[in-house]
Amino acid sequence: MIIAGAGGHALEVYDALLVDHPESSLFFFDNIQPELRLLRNRPVLKSAAEIQARFSSRFDFVLGVGNPKIRHALHAFLSGIGGQYRGIVGQNTVLSEHSRYEDCDVLHFTYIGASVSIGTATLVNVGVQVHHEAVVGRFCEISPGAIVLGRASIGNFSLVGSGAVILPNVTIGDHVVIGTGSIVTRDIPDFSKVIGVPGRVVGKINPMGNGH
Repeated sequence: MIIAGAGGHALEVYDALLVDHPESSLFFFDNIQPELRLLRNRPVLKSAAEIQARFSSRFDFVLGVGNPKIRHALHAFLSGIGGQYRGIVGQNTVLSEHSRYEDCDVLHFTYIGASVSIGTATLVNVGVQVHHEAVVGRFCEISPGAIVLGRASIGNFSLVGSGAVILPNVTIGDHVVIGTGSIVTRDIPDFSKVIGVPGRVVGKINPMGNGH
């Protein structure tokens, strides 16, 4: 199993995986920090060639970063060389059996309510609540302690900051950044930056930028 990324979030993912995977089966991948060769005494692979030298056939990977664009880039790269993405479900979670969340990351102490839909490779971080009939798109990051209330909708590649609250029936577009602690009371268009209580649009996301 490869953990794609070798930063702080990767360490949390590593600890979560140890519940069901032997330490010897876990490797990191990071092609950004050339000096980093070991993390938690496990190898940090740097290239497709190094991955293919370790794995003779297809391999599984998880995502060890939060940033939506980087999650997407790593997912595309590793899928393109034969990897199979696997979602994570952490400990002490409450997950409705009537929701769809199988191919995303749902970390510890998270609540997923009834009839929720969460898209491919989205990160639902520690202590998040996603309530009934909410929809979260692909490659999003819902940061620790955020609350997404009933029938709210979040588009693809969007980031909801720690402790933010999305009120019921609010629609948030694609590539939106919701600031830490914001309370979003109205619909938000694509490529917007939002802060405050109530949340207000304070700028636009550059669609050609490298990150949020």
